[in-house]
Amino acid sequence: MKICAKCKIEKDLNKFCMRRASRDGLKSRCKICANNDYTAWAKKNPKKIKTRNKLFRKENPDYSAIYLKENPDYKTIYNKKHAEEIKVYWTVYRKKNSKKLKAYISLYAKKNSDVVNAINAKRRASKLRRTPFWLTRDNYKEIYKFYMEAQRKTKETGIRHDVDHIVPLQGEMVSGLHVPWNLQILTKSNNCSKGNRM
Repeated sequence: MKICAKCKIEKDLNKFCMRRASRDGLKSRCKICANNDYTAWAKKNPKKIKTRNKLFRKENPDYSAIYLKENPDYKTIYNKKHAEEIKVYWTVYRKKNSKKLKAYISLYAKKNSDVVNAINAKRRASKLRRTPFWLTRDNYKEIYKFYMEAQRKTKETGIRHDVDHIVPLQGEMVSGLHVPWNLQILTKSNNCSKGNRM
């Protein structure tokens, strides 16, 4: 047991951080007090922290990738803990940088039209309740491949190709699902002539 120099409470030794220079090999303040002092200092000195973090990133470029490999659940745990803070940050960021974001989105959409088409198709299908909940990540990858292939064919031939649902999502007799085995690639003219039929 040891008494913390700041809060004056007697605590277990595991509540103190290591310090080789001290006689007992532990810091004088407990972990909670030390953490509170650091957060208070960090609020007063944001510039120092930024420069320190930049230096660390330069010296250790692969650190974050290695850490995420070792701790795969870190992002989900962090997002749950700081959900409200993240929401506030992004709402403020979007308001401040609305023009910048619009320009970036339009540029991204031009370069990655296959991704945008896949996302839009997924959204339309989910609105119609035609995307089943049991689809796996591999299924979504297969769906995305159809849109990539359609984009490739469009670039190669100069004729627009679309991803079509074999059994339409809003068919007159039967309605299909937004699943990889219900997709095919057709030219724009063929897709228009097919319409809402099988």
